[in-house]
Amino acid sequence: GRPGTFPYASAPPPEPARAVELMHQDIRRLQTELVSEEELQGLIVQAETRAYTRAESAGSHANGLGYAELCGGGWRQHYRGPAALAQVTPADVQRAAQTYLQDFRWGIIGPDTVPDDVLRGETAAAPVDGE
Repeated sequence: GRPGTFPYASAPPPEPARAVELMHQDIRRLQTELVSEEELQGLIVQAETRAYTRAESAGSHANGLGYAELCGGGWRQHYRGPAALAQVTPADVQRAAQTYLQDFRWGIIGPDTVPDDVLRGETAAAPVDGE
């Protein structure tokens, strides 16, 4: 995400603890295992396609240039992004996960609570009925 934004995920009402548990599992996987080259290339192509699609209108293109100028190191970065993204390696993803994916603060909205140990990634969520 962009600096100053917060990622989010949603889960069906009966399973917020399970959703948090699965997010912790994926984070640990990114920190300890290399993503496959195929998976990474698929994500890079998706990101490039989104970037080009977002810049199709003149207004969107101007917005992208403005954002790059204010937050991304200059307007030229708007055009360098796709080429830079293509240089990302599985080891880069793992290194970034080890560096930045830690010390999470979770916000849970809804009637169900999530135990603190599950929020910290220390224990698995209790199985939901039928699992």
